Amino acid sequence: KVKKLDELDQRIKSLNIEEIISKLSSNIIPQGSGGKSVRDYSDDYLLQHYKVQTKRAFGNLSLRHVIKRGHGAIQAYKPCWMMSPYSVAKCLPKIKNLFDIVVIDEASQMPPEDAIGSMLRGRNIVIVGDDQQLPPTKVFERKEEDLGGEIESVLEQARRSFRPVNRLNWHYRSKH
Repeated sequence: KVKKLDELDQRIKSLNIEEIISKLSSNIIPQGSGGKSVRDYSDDYLLQHYKVQTKRAFGNLSLRHVIKRGHGAIQAYKPCWMMSPYSVAKCLPKIKNLFDIVVIDEASQMPPEDAIGSMLRGRNIVIVGDDQQLPPTKVFERKEEDLGGEIESVLEQARRSFRPVNRLNWHYRSKH
């Protein structure tokens, strides 16, 4: 039975890989357009221009500008991104619903002001954290007394504000 379960589990993993490959390969890459200046290029037209340019990544354009003008093609090529809240604020344009889903991990250690910019760029949000971990700290900015006590995490605020709240049935690092 254990061997059969393992075989079925491996088969399911293989089918999941095939399904993901199939979905990604059917993504339609927005072609975009050119213009008089590279600043006017968009989507794949912009990305292909820089693919040919090997000397500099994006010339004199900022990463924020490239993502703003090319985000349709970038998301078609790479639909899953992993970024820190700081990188989101610095690099991503302020576009509502830029992503289908935003996952905030380690939310018990993140102050809400660090998460809000990422949250506003997604249609849906999943906030994941462990309320038994240390709360967020601003040791290098100000003392806690200056902030009026303990700093609240985005996890604490989310637990009060959003429904449903789901808990794990077991924890992978705990004995069960």
